[in-house]
Amino acid sequence: MRHVIRNPLLAFGLAFGLIAVMSTPFSVATAAGAATVVPAVSRQMIVGITSGWDDRTVDLRMFERQKGKAWKQVGQTWEGRLGAQGVSWGRGLHPHDPVPEGATDKVEGDKRAPAGVFDLGTVFGYAPDVPRQQSTPYLQVNNHDLMVEDPLSPLYNSHVRLDHPVETEWEQENAMTLNDPAHELKIFVRHNKDPQPIPNKGSAILLHIQRPRDGSFTSGCTAMPRQRLFDLVAWLNYAVRPVYVLLPQAEYDRKARAWGLPKALTSPAITATPTAPSTTAPSTSLPNTIPVQTTSKPPKKR
Repeated sequence: MRHVIRNPLLAFGLAFGLIAVMSTPFSVATAAGAATVVPAVSRQMIVGITSGWDDRTVDLRMFERQKGKAWKQVGQTWEGRLGAQGVSWGRGLHPHDPVPEGATDKVEGDKRAPAGVFDLGTVFGYAPDVPRQQSTPYLQVNNHDLMVEDPLSPLYNSHVRLDHPVETEWEQENAMTLNDPAHELKIFVRHNKDPQPIPNKGSAILLHIQRPRDGSFTSGCTAMPRQRLFDLVAWLNYAVRPVYVLLPQAEYDRKARAWGLPKALTSPAITATPTAPSTTAPSTSLPNTIPVQTTSKPPKKR
């Protein structure tokens, strides 16, 4: 389906990624001595551990570290949901080759969450703003916003803001405003993004809100309870380059030392109603929801 962007200057800018709204990718930095996958400048980390490549649930933790110090967990561990088929090998800050034994390479539509180490991108939401640190990029989405999942498009795996409301079938299929509470707030994960997206290797990977019904998994995103995501966004500080790590337990154990990950993590008993971690969110109280305009299409499950 051919898509039309009315303004030719806008179309030119989109084609070259000039107005795609994402956080600027960081250059990879390493500490003196042996290089690690996790950049030396990173001071915050979200870690997700699964029991295996086909596991659809994940234990999630937040970590911080001071310069030259070890990683320390912030708050308690909680459970999230992954792709309906488990996890596959993603493309991020970690070496892609070789694909680990037992894993499959991430492809579009495989219903698997990409594993590896990833930078985080823009936070998107329905509200005008959310509690967050000044360094954290936030964009309120509406019926002009797309997240392109079409592998044939030069805009694949990019956010696009149209100069008109969503109209065509192609635009509706890629619309971000989905009339879906699970997408009230979401964080873009920079899988298959840098230096440029590879067609059909996975797109629109997000941290978003978990749907309440039991047995509801995603198409490749990481989902978590609503308050957990709001707490996470308030905690993140993009000035210290936070990263997201997702790995099966055995793979984590093999790579933790070389990649610069927190040591000796195992899957604990999950706390059903964990205590929220402390944050440095702005003191101003902001609404968590607002009415949004939606397309006529039913929500696309991500």
